[in-house]
Amino acid sequence: MKSYFVVISSFLALFLAGCSCNDNRYPRQHNHVTVNPIQNDVNIEADESNAAFDVNALADIVQQSTDPAVLEQNINDPSKNINNLDLDKDGQIDFLNVTETGNNQLEIKDAAVNPAVLVARLTVTPDNNSQTAGLQIQGTPAYCGATYEYYHPHVSFGSLLLLAYLTRPHAYYVPMYGYNAKLLDNETGEELLGPDKKGVLTLEGPLPPGCMQTVWRDDARFVNTYWKSIPNRLVYSTFDWAVRDADGYYFILGRTDDVINVAGHRLGTREIEEA
Repeated sequence: MKSYFVVISSFLALFLAGCSCNDNRYPRQHNHVTVNPIQNDVNIEADESNAAFDVNALADIVQQSTDPAVLEQNINDPSKNINNLDLDKDGQIDFLNVTETGNNQLEIKDAAVNPAVLVARLTVTPDNNSQTAGLQIQGTPAYCGATYEYYHPHVSFGSLLLLAYLTRPHAYYVPMYGYNAKLLDNETGEELLGPDKKGVLTLEGPLPPGCMQTVWRDDARFVNTYWKSIPNRLVYSTFDWAVRDADGYYFILGRTDDVINVAGHRLGTREIEEA
């Protein structure tokens, strides 16, 4: 009987030890991370205990500026000691890209491997009532270590220069469904296909519902003014100057018909105001 008691006690001790090792309150560290994208399989070794990307240091930079170009420059600045990733194992620190993926949302990716992997996602949530913003940085634990999350619910606009970022000219993004937008040369009517070329933003017909259809009791004036203002083209002119970047996003520059003539130079008022 005593031997049975010893055996049962041994099994019970082993069972309790196994349960304590699988306690969800103490998650295991995954030192080897496998990224399985749809088309490619990329195996990346990463150690959570030795973070190669500093989320807290990034948060300090964000409170100075949320401009993607400024963030990208600071992240890849060796003196800032934010990024020490070398996922392609070439002995050099990888260059990280910062892109604006949505309204007040930025993504930081490492493109040294194919496909690029997400290192961290930054989200700013403005609170118009209190003139503050919530700042959240969600890092990938494999690259950012144990402190892969940062959240500040009430960052003031004084410390976070968000107001200047929100009010500076932004891309109009891609046209919504139903709008066939084109950039045309205002003198020749030639379509401007390359990136960063200034032209008149036009829409090919037919226009979707809700758009202007005519001028009161003057159909001819509507056609001549809005549809025949571009030479050799029958398109609807928005009378806006715009450029399109390499990704297909449109930037509105100003009105084509709102100019000041100074010594024979036609100057746009909006460009002068923003200078």
